[in-house]
Formats: sequence, C-alpha cells, structure tokens
Amino acid sequence: MLKQLYSRYFADITEIPDLLKSSYLPSLDGFRGISILLVIIGHTCARIDSDVLQFFFNGHLGVYIFFVISGFLITTLLLKERILTGTISLKKFYIRRFLRIFPVAYLYLIVIFILDHFLHLNVSMFSIGGAALYLQNLNIFYEKEWYTAHYWSLSIEEQYYLVFPSLLKRNLKFYCFIIPLLLVTVPIAVLICRKVPSLSDSGIYHFFHFLLKFDGVLTGSFFSILFFKGLIPWTFIKKYKIALNIGLLLIVMSIHNNHRLEAINHLSSFFIAIIIISNLYKSDDFIYRFLNNKILGKIGVLSYSLYIWQQLFTMTKSEPTWSKLPWYSFPVNFVVLFIVSYLSYHYYEKFFLGLKKRFKVASYEGPPVKDISPRQTIGVNPVD
Repeated sequence: MLKQLYSRYFADITEIPDLLKSSYLPSLDGFRGISILLVIIGHTCARIDSDVLQFFFNGHLGVYIFFVISGFLITTLLLKERILTGTISLKKFYIRRFLRIFPVAYLYLIVIFILDHFLHLNVSMFSIGGAALYLQNLNIFYEKEWYTAHYWSLSIEEQYYLVFPSLLKRNLKFYCFIIPLLLVTVPIAVLICRKVPSLSDSGIYHFFHFLLKFDGVLTGSFFSILFFKGLIPWTFIKKYKIALNIGLLLIVMSIHNNHRLEAINHLSSFFIAIIIISNLYKSDDFIYRFLNNKILGKIGVLSYSLYIWQQLFTMTKSEPTWSKLPWYSFPVNFVVLFIVSYLSYHYYEKFFLGLKKRFKVASYEGPPVKDISPRQTIGVNPVD
C-alpha cells in the first residue's frame, strides 16, 4: 500500500482534475471573505478586552487561511499550465503577480507617506522601505510600526514566489519531495532549538523560524499536488464532511489562540486545507451554502483591497497616533474602510487586472465542466 502511494505521489502529472479545469472556484471567495473579516474584526476586537471575542475573531488565523488558499491556487495554476503547454512561463507568472499585488500595495505606501507628512504619524522611511521591498517578515522590520506591519504576510508570499515556482518548473519530482520534507522537518527543528538552550537564540534557530513562516503557503501547495495526484480520500471527506469541518475548525481556532503552539501552526494549515478542499465541490449542506452566499462572496472579491487598507482603520488606542485619524471611531472606520476598498478595487486595481489577463495561463479547451461530485472526478482517482 505504501509503495503504491509512493509511486503515485512521485508519478508525473498529465491530467487536470475535472473540478480544477474551471477557472473559478466560488467557495474560495467565501473563504477569502471569512479570512478578511477575521483580520478586520480581530484587529478591532483588540480594542476590547474580551477573550471570547478574540477567540472567535483571530486575525492571525485569517491570514493563514489566505496563505493556504494562495499556495493551493498558485500551484494549481502552474500545474495546469505545465499540463496544457508542456512548460511554465515564469516571465508571465511574475508579470501576473506584479499586476495583481504591487499596484495597490505601493499606492497604500504612497498614501501613508502623504498622510504622515500632514498628520505626523511618525512613520519611518525604514519601515516603508521594508514594506516596499517585501522584507517585513524579517526580524529587523517585523511589526516595528503599525501602518506597515501587515506587509509581513505579503513579504512571505513574494518570497515564496521568488523560489518555489522555479523549482516546480525545473523538476516536479524534486518539488513534490521538498514540500512535504519542509513541512515535517522545519517545525521539528524549531521545537528542538527551543528545547536546547545553546540553540534557542542561535543562527540555526532563526533560519528555521524564518522557514516556519512559509508553512501555510507550502501546505496549500502540497494539497494542490495531492489533488492532481488523486491522493485525497474523497469518500471519507464526503461522508464525514460536517463533523470534520466543525471539529477541525475548533482545533484550528484553539491552536491560533495559544502562542505557545507557534511551532505547530503547520498542523492548523493542514486542517485549514482539509476544510477548504472539502468545500470545493458543489453541495447542499449549510456550510457550502454559507460559503457561497452573495454578500460573503463580494467581500471575498474585495479581500485583498480590504487587507491592504484596513491597517489605517483598525488601529488600537495603544498606537500613539490613533487620535490623529478622523475616521478612527467605530463604526465609521468600518464604513470608510469598505468605501475606500470598493473604490480602490473598481476604479484603480481593475485597470491592472485587465492588463493581467493578457498574460493569463492557457485555458482548458474542451466540453463545459458541469457541477460534479468527488466520485465523478475524471483524472482524479479517489482514495477510499
């Protein structure tokens, strides 16, 4: 059995699973909507000393959901391009990423720079530089100032893009080997370093702790590979979906509310990935219907814009410059945040998204893909 699984895992990928032939997976917008609401409400709840609210609205968990979605989607798009064209155009990939991420990310930094000039927010060029170079996840920059602190997650994704797509293009078998290897060895190395006094503040510890921050994106990528390889136990997931989703969600929330469990965040990423993939197929259950309601979907479409701009509207009174922002009070901050994000997306970002389409991946050409169940998947052999 293990030999068979090993053989299938390292076999070449030649077919696109039917579900992934579609260019749009609607449930993912629902997950994006949940993610950004966790971030926004989580930051706002930090103003209120309530353990209950902070348990249910954890911004860190919201970011990890984004990470898993990103790793899954990017790997899926690259594998589809590899199957359809025989190769991966890194040039087009980086142009697409640039047009999606950079325009509004840099617009925000320009706005922060201007507001600092007029409102004296005490934002340093050092922090703006760290954010602009996508180095905010490094200890020298990490959370030095509130206004650019959220760029730590963007930095992780950009650094992932610089390394891993190239590995996937050059050697798929090696990519399939290195991803699970990192997911297993890195958290173990971090735990060992923390237990050994001589290593707790060593260069070795900081190196592995740096790698640990990529666990969410790598987990999403790993599950994309499993999807293509037909190694996801769809029968089990379908049969126990509701209990599995609720149970794993409670575990994930517990992990992200216990800072002592940082080294096993990769477990929460693994559980998040299971919840996500279990809701990709159309279903009649209440979880799928909730993820696919129109309001949550529209919030999901605006999620990246909301994430970029929310740092201006969700700061706490512990920040010395909070009183200088006229839109600070609740619920004015929420209203203005959504207005700014809506305008940003529809009247600025969409221009660049239009340019991005010129460099899109070759699309699947064949009969329309109908709504299917896991057992009907062609090209994916469900593992019972």
